[in-house]
Amino acid sequence: MWENPELFLVKNGKPTLVAGVPPDYFSKTGQLWGNPLYNWTYHKKTNFDWWIKRLAHNAELFDTVRIDHFRGFSAFWAVPYGDETAVNGKWLNAPGTELFDTVKERIPDLSIIVEDLGTLDNRARHLITHVGYPNMKIAQFGLTGDQNNEHYPLNYQKNCVAYTGTHDNNTTVGFLRTLRKNNRNNLINNINRLIDVYKLKKLPGAPTSKDFANSIVAALLMSNADTVIIPLQDYMLLDASARINTPSTLSALNWSFVIDERVFDDFDLSDKIGVLTIRSDRNIQPS
Repeated sequence: MWENPELFLVKNGKPTLVAGVPPDYFSKTGQLWGNPLYNWTYHKKTNFDWWIKRLAHNAELFDTVRIDHFRGFSAFWAVPYGDETAVNGKWLNAPGTELFDTVKERIPDLSIIVEDLGTLDNRARHLITHVGYPNMKIAQFGLTGDQNNEHYPLNYQKNCVAYTGTHDNNTTVGFLRTLRKNNRNNLINNINRLIDVYKLKKLPGAPTSKDFANSIVAALLMSNADTVIIPLQDYMLLDASARINTPSTLSALNWSFVIDERVFDDFDLSDKIGVLTIRSDRNIQPS
């Protein structure tokens, strides 16, 4: 921002508006990140040159780039600089269609995953459909309610990347242990249907949270999603103490979880992952 202030919404060295998200599932006051917002008028005038350079550099570093908060390229939550929460923000439009048409023209081989979680309106959905990149599905969002939910594993289209949970979610065991009775009843019905459709191992007579978590991991791998990402904590059936991050908090536990390297010498764990991968036909055969 200091070197190229024209790229951002700043005045006299200070932001006029800053980034965040409105109140949602994770926080009643939204999330106030505080970083400067892009001056899209300027970016359009330069034919998105800075974005092309940025994404081209990412392509040199990574096989695939996951763009967080992709809906921000449709419209972004702008909060007045100096506010203490994100409540008083407003949606401002961004030229996402024009940007990614230019990206496809200038960097045609760039592989992108769209993080499309949170509040989506018709404009955002149109952008996601227009770009055609795979989007994200989160099992924890689709297991406690209506089976028509887009995050319910039976509803996944191929062009998506499915997760049990992201870095902002609890571990699956931790998530299951926090459910209230009505949500737990829905979860049992929804998991039983997954077990029937995917012909998974039946639950024991008095299933534990770990039994349910095993079924969720197996069902996700059996889903239509082209790509499935299972956090190691969920393969290991770890509880909430292994959670990576709790959004909108400053806990010392955030981003501090570490796996002991001796875990990777555990034959039972590697065998479990191997069996699940092969049964779901996701093992990559050598060429």
